[in-house]
Amino acid sequence: TPSSGYLTISNLTAGDHDLKVTKSGYKDWIGIVTIPSGSIKYKAVILESITTLPDSPTPLSPGTTSAPGPTISTLTPTLQWQTVANAEYYNLAISVYPYGTSNIIYNPQQIFGNSITVPSGTLEAGKKYRWNMRAHDSAGFSDYSITLYFQTPQTVSASIDSYSPSSKITINTGESFTISTTFTNTGNTSAYFYPGVSIWNSNGSLVFTDWGGKTYLNQGQQKSESWYPTINTPGEYWLQFGVWDEAKNNLLDKKP
Repeated sequence: TPSSGYLTISNLTAGDHDLKVTKSGYKDWIGIVTIPSGSIKYKAVILESITTLPDSPTPLSPGTTSAPGPTISTLTPTLQWQTVANAEYYNLAISVYPYGTSNIIYNPQQIFGNSITVPSGTLEAGKKYRWNMRAHDSAGFSDYSITLYFQTPQTVSASIDSYSPSSKITINTGESFTISTTFTNTGNTSAYFYPGVSIWNSNGSLVFTDWGGKTYLNQGQQKSESWYPTINTPGEYWLQFGVWDEAKNNLLDKKP
């Protein structure tokens, strides 16, 4: 911040004089002042502050300096950085691809300490992000830090849209019948799915279970699967349909 004031120097003869103005915390001003004969010379001097701005903080995680960066495992990551000596606080910005100020989605202005957890609902699955930050102290803001890039995990999900029959069925001895379901990829990425069906008798015993074919669906794509079981014992039976992920570890939806 520039400093200003007034100095009165008397008893100087006319002519050129070297002048040095000093003040603690500011750069010295050195120059030549010419005093005219029988007159007063007014000289404006502006001193520049030598107070240095803080160093930039160093983001540590998540992310790398190269885009698009690693895929993290959560939508609420904790951003961590190396602190700056004497910093009063920090502010940071997260932007979503294609990045830049017009795509900033999180921009807290005063953060204390060396980490902050991104609030739930801020990040979306299957997106690319980058973040950087700066420090503030009594001298002002530092330059912006390096930028780190990261990605959020894709969401694999599916829903059963319809199934048939839609209620319990009555089977005669040795009767073959058709059962079917239709499901949709409701995630944000293409993926493989396994449909499946199970049938129970009136005693609650499982009498039939089978997988459908491994099915690759793009986002929003729909697929139907049918089975043709034969049951030799007459009676009433109940069905349940399901859709699993490629590894058959996660049941994504079931009906009824």
